[in-house]
Amino acid sequence: MNRISTVSSATTATNPSTATTIVVVDPRFDAYKPLATAAKLGRCHLHFRSTAAAALELQAKRQVDAWIVGEELDDMAGHDFVALLRSRQPASQADGRTPVVLIAAATDGGPSVAVEHEGLAAGADATLSQPITLRDVEDRIEMRSGRSREAGMAPTLVRAMATLPVGVGAAAIAIATLLLR
Repeated sequence: MNRISTVSSATTATNPSTATTIVVVDPRFDAYKPLATAAKLGRCHLHFRSTAAAALELQAKRQVDAWIVGEELDDMAGHDFVALLRSRQPASQADGRTPVVLIAAATDGGPSVAVEHEGLAAGADATLSQPITLRDVEDRIEMRSGRSREAGMAPTLVRAMATLPVGVGAAAIAIATLLLR
């Protein structure tokens, strides 16, 4: 069965053009609740696909920042899809970035050595265990791009301040200004 789902929010807390676009290719949609919550809050664009075929169709239509691939898909093994994805990816996207590819381990105790080895051999950037959060994905993107978390703190701080009530926001901005001096 080919299941497709997209999670988004009508009002995004971030600039829609700069929000991280993540594609999860895994039939276990319920294993990604933290990412779905982040998408509902407008912090990322999240697309779910249960098959490699559906994910490849999406790849042709959309620029993706990160792929999260399960160990077993409905139509092939996850590491086989990673190898196929890497062979079909352009050297880089229009903005010069290469998407991050992560393997999602099915076990909560962490990925097995075999799963980690197969994923890395197929071209995955890392193997992560559940639950995978938006911060986990953003950390891998930052590592790939060479950008440090501190370099991106100002936009993160501004986003956080925008969600606070006005009085608390003004106090927080004053404190942040004093800390940045």
